Amino acid sequence: MVDRVQPLKLEDTTTGGEELDQFPTALDPQEDHVECAGIVFDDLTHRDETTRIFRVGNDLTFQDVTNPTPHTLTDLLSGGGSFSEAQHEGLSTLVHEIDQTSWEEYIYTGSDVTGSIIWSDNSRSRKIREEQYTYSTGHRVSQVVTIQYDGFGVEKMRMTEAYTYTSNGRVSNVQRTKTGSP
Repeated sequence: MVDRVQPLKLEDTTTGGEELDQFPTALDPQEDHVECAGIVFDDLTHRDETTRIFRVGNDLTFQDVTNPTPHTLTDLLSGGGSFSEAQHEGLSTLVHEIDQTSWEEYIYTGSDVTGSIIWSDNSRSRKIREEQYTYSTGHRVSQVVTIQYDGFGVEKMRMTEAYTYTSNGRVSNVQRTKTGSP
């Protein structure tokens, strides 16, 4: 069972109180407001103000153990308290493709797949990602260019992969070059 503590109030009739409010009376959570500098959230073992909400200027500010740098409510609503674009770039992108609602198109030249385009939907109005394949003699992929587009369908970044083969036809290495910025 959770213990609940209800603060007592002393309120004057000149500040909106009633006659009885001039004596210690229970705070009405449906009517009264508590004024304080901040709120600290503790548990049985953590009593060190590591999780708190307080005001800085006109904005509420939030801080906890996993987010030791305080973030304002404005930051959180605007996404400013989250990853920067560069930090986001460093994360594995496989989950993005799995999570993304999309429509994929394959492009052929003869029997070779020469590209694929991932579109936002089957109207093909906004590209998300595109791959272009170049082949060498013997139908071996010699180069793959992957183009990532931003939310408006404008090219954001390009990864070029150049494949090198051994004499028996196996891939020996791939040289990757990234251009553009996250």
